[in-house]
Amino acid sequence: MPTRLSRTGRRTAGAAAAVVVALGLVGCTGDPVPPKESAITAYTPVPDDQLFDRVRDLPGVTGAKVSFRDNLTDGALYSGALVSDGTQNPYAVLDAAAAVLRQGRPRAGILLTVEVPREGEVPVQYTSTSLLDLTVLDPLTARYGPQPGSGEPPTATPVPTPSGWTPAP
Repeated sequence: MPTRLSRTGRRTAGAAAAVVVALGLVGCTGDPVPPKESAITAYTPVPDDQLFDRVRDLPGVTGAKVSFRDNLTDGALYSGALVSDGTQNPYAVLDAAAAVLRQGRPRAGILLTVEVPREGEVPVQYTSTSLLDLTVLDPLTARYGPQPGSGEPPTATPVPTPSGWTPAP
């Protein structure tokens, strides 16, 4: 015959299970995507291969290897390395590439580097995180507006010139 203590334990466990199930059901009946994010997904993203081709075709870019990944560690992220001919401000190259990639998958962060070869010297690398932390959405939205954007960086707020950088002849 069960003791009073074991019946109480079963009641508590049963009540706890009922609360968990009820909370799960309440979560399922609400709007699964907050309204703020719903607006972001109301467009058709430009396919990745087209975005990557546009990045390769940017002024000053002589090579680019860009990819998309979505995993538990990084989340949704465009990442890659660009090579510049040195004629363009490397931050402007990163800015233009980020504006293009912003037209891609919803809520994706962006992490890029641009390498500027120097004759007889070690190439200099610049990263998008030096310009702006584009791996999180708030700075991306502040800089490029809501997705998908125009694919062009904003002209009202130009990017700075990296210290020590001079255009290649």
